[in-house]
Parts: sequence; structure tokens; C-alpha cells
Amino acid sequence: MATSTIYFNRTGTVHLEIGTAINILHYAKVTLSIGNTVIHTSGNLPKGQEYYDWTISDSEKAQIISLLPSNSNTVTGTMKVDMFWVSSGKNDNTSLNDKEHTVSFILEETEDTKPTITITGKNPIPYADYVQSKTQLSCSLDASAKNGATMKSVVVTVGGNSCPLVSESNGSYVFESALLFSNGTNNIVVTATDSRGFKQTVRDSIYVYPYAPPILTPVNTEGGLTCRRWRTDTNEYDDMHGTACRVTVNVYASYVPEVQTGYSMYYRHKKAGTEEWSEEILIGTKTIESTGSTEFDAIISDVQFNTESEHDIEIKVVDAVGGEHTRYEQLLCQETSFNIDRKGQSAAFGKYATKPKTLDSAWDIHSDANIVAEGKVASASVETTKLVLDGVETIVKASELNALSGITGNVQTRLGTISNEVSANIKNLQNNYYNKSAVDSLLNSIKSRLDSLEGYHK
Repeated sequence: MATSTIYFNRTGTVHLEIGTAINILHYAKVTLSIGNTVIHTSGNLPKGQEYYDWTISDSEKAQIISLLPSNSNTVTGTMKVDMFWVSSGKNDNTSLNDKEHTVSFILEETEDTKPTITITGKNPIPYADYVQSKTQLSCSLDASAKNGATMKSVVVTVGGNSCPLVSESNGSYVFESALLFSNGTNNIVVTATDSRGFKQTVRDSIYVYPYAPPILTPVNTEGGLTCRRWRTDTNEYDDMHGTACRVTVNVYASYVPEVQTGYSMYYRHKKAGTEEWSEEILIGTKTIESTGSTEFDAIISDVQFNTESEHDIEIKVVDAVGGEHTRYEQLLCQETSFNIDRKGQSAAFGKYATKPKTLDSAWDIHSDANIVAEGKVASASVETTKLVLDGVETIVKASELNALSGITGNVQTRLGTISNEVSANIKNLQNNYYNKSAVDSLLNSIKSRLDSLEGYHK
């Protein structure tokens, strides 16, 4: 059976079965043609040989390729086999018969026949590096078909997601991805397909820095209330008399070298119950060197917050790539007779309750009747109370004034001192009994001191 398919771009020789019965008295010659174009003619084959090993030259390959359709890898041709007679030991070139067989010349897909692809640029937009959920990839490349074919399609994917084609001109292509939502290594795959269906694939990759928008959270300390009244003259909290506002927050922010290296803090304010906000004002900026939490502490001193009403504060952080987070807080600075906080865990007189689990007071507490408690009544302010005993000021703790606890601590010490002085005076009296005026004076002094002590115990 004669050969019907010829893969003409293979290396080495192409083995052709002639397909005509030839004995040792006959020899054959093979002619290969496409249409009217003769591609190859063999010499006289050895007598009786029924095959032909054709070593295709580069020029013959090029000639066949030139006759291929641009949208197919196959062209139809003929293989003509002439048979000659051998007479009296001499070759007779008169053809005894010839046979024509239809053959298909097929161009196989190899690296030499696939399209070419060259990635010429990988650029992050709009920043200088790839940032998760903030950056796109602009990928430019050159692609061209071979052997008279044309480019059918070029496809680019990043992380498995297709990139739309932005422009194409003379074999140069530009693609842009959507926002890159996957951090870490993102694979780029470029696939070019020509009009014959031959495909070429090129792979590359980019690194996308992890990123999350900044987050504002309160600092977990007494000074970390997000917004507190602040006295700039004494550098301390004063919920009643301060005029500035101190903002102390934790800011969790992502770090991307040379792209996301810091953040800015803004605020605006309004009176509680109203709708009109002030203009947004920059508080300050902070540079960061790693991803994580940093503390931001700032004083809002350009606004004189009065104590006639509450104020709402909007605090906003904005990072270098446009990520932002906003918190709303109340500046509880209005004077009030009594207040319990929203959680019901603290209360205050004369001001709003801001200290957790505390009975706070901006005013001294006065009662029109005795305050009775089942347990001890303790207050930090009692630590500074002074009791005058025999003309000497003595610091007294709350526990020392509790009738159920007896006389202890500084009070007991002072009373002991007075007792020792009384004993000394009595001894002095015994030693000076002969001096009546001195005795009378000393007795009067002792009586006065005893009266004072009796009055204290009452």
C-alpha cells in the first residue's frame, strides 16, 4: 500500500512506500508534486526496490510551507511512481506504466513551528510595587506566528484570572489585570495560538505584598480612651476644665516597602444632636517600618471644647495607598449633676462617667443626712484628710476613722505620744509639788487636753 501521509518537517528521512509491484528486472522513479509545482524527483531507484527514503532539504520544506494555507497545517499533493524495463543489461527509460497516489503533506507542531512569545514588561499600576487588592498588573508582550500563519489569539492570566486585552499593534500586545487580591507569588501564564492551531505557552510570576486597610482600636490603658478632654497647660486629663481633646488609639497598618510606609490621622467634630460637621482637619502623620500595631497620640488643640454640651468626634486614618478606617467617639465634657455610663459600670457626680468601674466626682459630695453603709466607706480623697490632735496635723486613712476598727495607725501613734507627754507632766508635777503656781498651770493644761480627747471620742 502506497504512503498517503508525509510529515515533511521531521528530522531524518521520510520513508515512502511506493506501492507498485516491482521485480528485479524493473526499477522505479518517484516524483512528488503539489498542484503544478514539482517538489522533488528521485533518481532511478535500485532494481526491484519498492520504497524510497527521502531526505528532505530545507529548500524543499520551505517550498511546501509556501504552498500551505495560512489556516491549515496540511496541503494535498501527488506522488507519481514511474516503472522502467531493464533490457539487454541496459536501462530502458521508456516507462512501462506510472501510478499516481494522493498524499497529504503535514506540518507538525514543534517548538520550531509554534508561535513566539516574549514578555517585554511587567508593571504594577498605579504604585511602584504589587499590593494586595490595591494594584493591577500591566503586562506587555510580543507574539508572532511562523511559516505563513497568522496570530489567532493571545491570552494572559494572572493567578488563574484572565487579563483583558488593552491594545494590539504589529504583534505587540498590552494586557491589564483586575486588582490583585491574592498575596504572595502570582503566576503569569501567556498562551498564543496561531491560525493553524499551534500553541505556545510562556510562564512567569510576580510577588504581591499582603495588605489590609488600617484599623483604629482603643489603647488598652487608662490613657487609651479614644477621646478624652485634655489640659494642655498641665498635660493631664480634666473632663471638666480642659479645652483640648487628646486622641490616643492603636493603628494596625500594613507595610509595603517604598509604597505603604505610613498613615495620616484626620478628625472632624460637631455638637451632639446636630447634623453639621466641621471641616476635616489633619492631626498628624506617622511613618511605619513593619506590618503591625502602632500607637498614635495627638492633641486636638485648635478647637475650644466648652462644657455646655457633648461633642461627637470622627477620627479617621488614611494610609499611603488610600485604605482608611473611621471611628466615632463622644467627647463627654458636658457638666451634669449625675451620670451613669452606657455600660452601667461607672457613675460620676458633676461630670460624665468615663473611668471604668469607678464612682467619680468633679464636685465634692455633700449630703443632707448621714451616709450609712453596710460595709466600709473608702475614698481615695480621704488619704489627704488631716486630723489635728493637740495642735499637730496628722494624716488619717479611712480605715482609721471607721468606728468598728478601733483606733489604729497614725491616730494611735499620735494619741500614744500625747499619753507619754501627760505621764511626763504628772511626774514633773510630783517633782515640783512645792511650786503651787506651776502645779496649777500644769493641771489646767492636762484638763484641757483630756477635754479635747473626750470631745473627739464623742
